[in-house]
Amino acid sequence: MAVLKISLSKLMYFVVYFEVIYISFYGLFSYVFPYSRFILTFILISLIFLVYLKSGFNISKITFTFIFFLYFLIGVYNFGLNRSLYGFYIFNIFIFSLMLNTEVLKKIFLEKMWFWLLIFLSNVLGVLYVDKFGASWVGVEQTTFGISREVSKDWMVFEVFRNPGFTNSSVSVACILSLSATILGRFLVDQRKFLSLILLNSVLFYTLVLTTTKTAIFSSIFIFILLLLPFVVARVFLKILFFIIFFTTCFYTFFYRKLYSGSDSIFIRFYDMWPKIFDIFPNEYAYIIGSGYGGVGAPSLEYNNYHPGDSFIVYMYAIFGISFIILLFYYCVRILKNDFFSFNDKIFSLVFILILLSSYTYNVVELPLYALFFGFFLKSIYANRVL
Repeated sequence: MAVLKISLSKLMYFVVYFEVIYISFYGLFSYVFPYSRFILTFILISLIFLVYLKSGFNISKITFTFIFFLYFLIGVYNFGLNRSLYGFYIFNIFIFSLMLNTEVLKKIFLEKMWFWLLIFLSNVLGVLYVDKFGASWVGVEQTTFGISREVSKDWMVFEVFRNPGFTNSSVSVACILSLSATILGRFLVDQRKFLSLILLNSVLFYTLVLTTTKTAIFSSIFIFILLLLPFVVARVFLKILFFIIFFTTCFYTFFYRKLYSGSDSIFIRFYDMWPKIFDIFPNEYAYIIGSGYGGVGAPSLEYNNYHPGDSFIVYMYAIFGISFIILLFYYCVRILKNDFFSFNDKIFSLVFILILLSSYTYNVVELPLYALFFGFFLKSIYANRVL
């Protein structure tokens, strides 16, 4: 059993690296090999089942499985089989992240700096290449197994092109750049190579500006400042951030709505987008129990009641209902009563902060890179685990 456990950990370790590489070149890979995205999905689902079966059964696992399949059936009832299946399929990376362990994450975040440097430089090159020459994969639509998707998003905001590099969207490439720079930045601070840190962040911010992804720019500024401050500041900031995100999202979603004619994306979310999540609900019961998979995010894209779910909390509430809000409130109580954010290395706090900031304005379940790690951190809160 010990040998099997080690083998599973090693397999998960390599799958995470493969996933990061694939996300970095998703647009290019999918353009050349349209079915390649299903290969990774097959690997993830197979590994999920393997870990699930070999780790034994308990009440928590049975409850978790029951809830996920219950909301699949609710989604089928509300939106049909295809949309619910698509919504369930999107969760495969997030579910995989719930099964990651500390041993795997420490190796990924604290070792192989050359890997993260190559990922960072590859994505910088991708953004610069598309900015200079354009790309044949941007804007191309492909239909595989009846699902139509843009290989790489071709979109503009106020007539400014949102550069996706080699990935599937400007948001994806911004996430990869921010995460790799965070991991490299922590290493450079430990080595006291501050000139290299300044050079790294100069390249990062220039490239992020080309993607026009404001959340990533804002988040990376915070991470840069926290890198230079004592560890305790990051830990305190993380707790405060968790509270701010939870309470402001709930306030603007449930209790505040007004007309907004401006163009600032954060206020559009506050006053218009988040409160409109109620418009997608097919019946009054969904306000309480949720609408199941398929009603929000990518599965709803081709329908009249499309809602992007541009917030992790709003997205999960739309699917799982009030029960998810109660669970997050329980997390807030644990923050007050426990010091579970006792990460033994600053990188865990920094990565969690980076993803939390993004979860405020993005549906991170549909951002594969952040979904790859976010479930692990949420599980650590629930387990009161010191990393």
